[in-house]
Amino acid sequence: MARTDTSEVIKSYVDRFVELSKQGTNYRLMQPNIEKAHAALEKHELKPTEKKDREKRLNELAAVYLGGAFGIGYDSPEVAGGQMKQYFNRLPDGSETLGRVYNAIERKDKVGIENELKRALESVGGNKRESLATEVRDQPEPIRMGVYGGIAPLIADVDGFKGSTVSVAENFPGALSGLEQRLAVAEAFGKPKPKEL
Repeated sequence: MARTDTSEVIKSYVDRFVELSKQGTNYRLMQPNIEKAHAALEKHELKPTEKKDREKRLNELAAVYLGGAFGIGYDSPEVAGGQMKQYFNRLPDGSETLGRVYNAIERKDKVGIENELKRALESVGGNKRESLATEVRDQPEPIRMGVYGGIAPLIADVDGFKGSTVSVAENFPGALSGLEQRLAVAEAFGKPKPKEL
C-alpha cells in the first residue's frame, strides 16, 4: 500500500479550501438542484395570502422548492418550512431574508420569493467547506497545524505582515471567512497569472 506524504495531504486540504472559498462556488455546487427547484416553483401557482397566513404559505412554497431541488416529498410542509428557515439562518442577513420572503408572499411576487429561496439554497453548498473544516480538525496535529500554516499566508501575508499559524488555529472559521474575502478581492482587482509552459 502506497503511503501519502504529509505535505501532499496538507497541500490537498489547502487547495480544497481555496477552491471551496472562491466566489460563486456555492452556486456551482448547488446549480443542478437550483434548476430543479426553479422548475418545480414555476409549476406552482401562488395564492393570495393575508398577513396571518404567511407562515403557512412559506411552508407550502418551501415544500415545493426543496422537494424539487432534492427530489423528495415532505409529509408535512412545516418540515420543509423549518428546513428552509435553517438555510435562511446561514445567510448573513437571515432574519431580513425571511422578512423579504414574507413581503413577497403577500405581494404574490414569485420572482422575489424565488430569489430569496435560491440564496438560501446556495448556502447549502457551504456545507462542503464546513465538512472539510471538521475533517481537518479531526486530523493528527502535524496535518492540522500544517493546514493552518498553509492557509495563514494566503490571508495575512500583506504589507509587511506575516500569516500566523497560531492565529488561524485559534479562529479557523474566521480564517476561512478571511480567505473567502481575500479571494473575492483578488478576483475583483487582480489579473489571472499567466500559465506556465
